[in-house]
Formats: sequence, C-alpha cells, structure tokens
Amino acid sequence: MGQHDLSYRHFFVHQRMIQDLLREILGEPWVERIDLDSGELTETSFVSAKHENRASDVIWKFQR
Repeated sequence: MGQHDLSYRHFFVHQRMIQDLLREILGEPWVERIDLDSGELTETSFVSAKHENRASDVIWKFQR
C-alpha cells in the first residue's frame, strides 16, 4: 500500500472531516436528510452480489 493510500485512510476515519466534506464540499440537497451525528465506521470486508470477497479502506454508515 502506498503512502498516499495510508494518508487518505487516516484522513477519512475522522467523523468531523466526513461531516464537513459532505456539508461544505459535496453540498448536495440529500445531505440535509442525513443525520450526520449518527455516522459510524462499518466493516470494510464483505462479499459482493457475485460472491466475491471485497474490501474497502473506509466505509461510513449514517441514519436518515
């Protein structure tokens, strides 16, 4: 894994950064329907619909 990958992973695990990113940079109307305080990191390994093992660096889950 490259240094940039590690840096981004470290950056995107902070809830405040994700909240600000969604509000200020993305700024889409649907962001207003999300409870940004409900954010939680979720499991990053999963099985796809095609039954393949998949992995992600960071996955956030929010309530509406």
